[in-house]
Amino acid sequence: MVIFMYDYKNIIKQIAKYEYISFDVFDTLIKRNIENPTDLFDLVQKIYNQTNKPLLENFKEKRIEAERKARELSSHKEPNIDDIYKIIDIDNKKQVKELEIKLEINICQQNKDFYSIYNYAKQSKKKIIITSDMYLRKETLEEILSNANIKYDYLFLSNDIKLNKHNGKIYPYILKKLNIKPSQLLHIGDSKRSDYIIPKLYRIKSILIPKKINKLRYYKDYKANELSDNIIKNYINNNLPLDKDIYYQIGYEILGIILLGYSNWLKDSLQKEKINKVFFLSREGALLKKAFDLINNTKIETKYLYLSRRSTRPSLLKNINNLEEVFDICKTRRIIDLESFFMNVGLNINDYNDLIKKYNITKNINIDKIENFDKLFDSIKKDILKNAKREEKNLLLYLNSQGFKDKIAISDIGWSGTMQSSLINIAYQNKIDVDITGYYVGQLKAAYKNIKKGDKQFGYLFNYESDEMQIRAFISLFENLFSCNHGTTIKYEEHSGIIKPILADYEHSDKESKIFETIQEGALDFVKNFQTLNINLTEFNISFVSYGIKRLGINPTLFDVKLFGDITYLDTKIFYLAKPRNIIYYIIRPKMLLNDLLNSNWKVGFLKRLFKIKLNYYKIYKLMAGGNK
Repeated sequence: MVIFMYDYKNIIKQIAKYEYISFDVFDTLIKRNIENPTDLFDLVQKIYNQTNKPLLENFKEKRIEAERKARELSSHKEPNIDDIYKIIDIDNKKQVKELEIKLEINICQQNKDFYSIYNYAKQSKKKIIITSDMYLRKETLEEILSNANIKYDYLFLSNDIKLNKHNGKIYPYILKKLNIKPSQLLHIGDSKRSDYIIPKLYRIKSILIPKKINKLRYYKDYKANELSDNIIKNYINNNLPLDKDIYYQIGYEILGIILLGYSNWLKDSLQKEKINKVFFLSREGALLKKAFDLINNTKIETKYLYLSRRSTRPSLLKNINNLEEVFDICKTRRIIDLESFFMNVGLNINDYNDLIKKYNITKNINIDKIENFDKLFDSIKKDILKNAKREEKNLLLYLNSQGFKDKIAISDIGWSGTMQSSLINIAYQNKIDVDITGYYVGQLKAAYKNIKKGDKQFGYLFNYESDEMQIRAFISLFENLFSCNHGTTIKYEEHSGIIKPILADYEHSDKESKIFETIQEGALDFVKNFQTLNINLTEFNISFVSYGIKRLGINPTLFDVKLFGDITYLDTKIFYLAKPRNIIYYIIRPKMLLNDLLNSNWKVGFLKRLFKIKLNYYKIYKLMAGGNK
């Protein structure tokens, strides 16, 4: 479905009546990826100071003042950029001026939301006129228009013809130059005075369009204080496609910013540490690798490593002495069912039917209900050890085939660094010469245990010392955004001399998979598209990067909760992220409310969807969690 941000039908109807169509340039045909035109001067100072000395200081103020003075001295009231730089009091004027022109060109782009209107006029064989009050040289404006695929018949630039729109003198000049009547000309622009009121004084039909239309949903109210925040926010607003669904927008507006910020941080970190190979761990690492590869202009090698707690567990299970050690290694207790226990220790329960009959039990019975379970364990302990040694051998062959050695990095979503710790232990036990540094989207406080014992690992959005970005309130929702379309790694097997990972079935439905795919498409499109801006922005404000996901996770609208609430996650069985039953059901059965809430992995969303009214559900969640989450 085609969506228009402007009054398309009315504007098209008016264009059809006129032979000559005049367009304003900035905020009409062209959009800048900055909030205000003078923000460009902050960008000039930032980019210039990265590689030059003496440093520019207070450039914005000096540049604005120089333009004001140049206008006072100019008889035609619209100086060009050369006039401005003759006055400005800075060093290296020529270099700074050329940098400003270059950045102006880079920061400008086609107004994609308006282009169909311009294109209609062009395709209708109308005479296209460009009319602009601007200090840029004519050739610079021509380049900006060309880059935006704007073709025209006439260009009237205020500092070129010594007349401007603001005082109206440019309009009779255009009529005389083209030898046309006012009734033949339609002008379209965003300035109420220059583009709408003044043309009407000369009996020229004019249409006023909005200067800015905010398409953002999750960053709409964010006050951008940092220059990078400002540029990214405006870039997203200017480039978010109108024909995509809400899941794509979530990817483009929320996840894309996280991926871009993390990828730049990872690249800078690897270069500083002189690490030339990075392994992205399955499964969330698949998306991280795709994003990093889009911005990686270095010789850093990237690999996707099929790995999981289950596939690395054999190295720990091969030396077990008792059942408690198994529970500790598998991070579980006696509340799981028998089939899950067998799976955790690497055995197929279907191979032990005689044993099950002997104990007169079923596969789905919880092991805490089995009498003499310790004896049952003793009867399979030898098989656990034998299988663990076999699986460890294949794991080592797989790691070797992937070049797992020397100085490397691993990249993953987080949270505690247990996979990194397992790999370090495996390397130590098997004398693999490898130096591992972990780079994570985030770290929980539990990571400190591994860091304290010497593991080198770092978090991007938050680390073990910070407030954890309130991630615990929506951790499953966050992880689902990174969902990869294959099952977890179970073990490794050799096929025709090649060690390959054996994967479990993918746990999500086709509908859920499509949602994740669409979100990630939007996120990767943003990362890819943003590179074309060609502006050296690598360090992003973390509070800005995390704002969108926090807005979704801890302050969702009812619409947001319905988008994700029906998505499932697998614990000991399938649960929903945030799918409460009818409130009447809970009034009759109050114990079920507590049960369903505890089984929800997005409790803020669960409460919002249940009660629907405006409350601080995150605050309620914190009180439920003991006030420390």
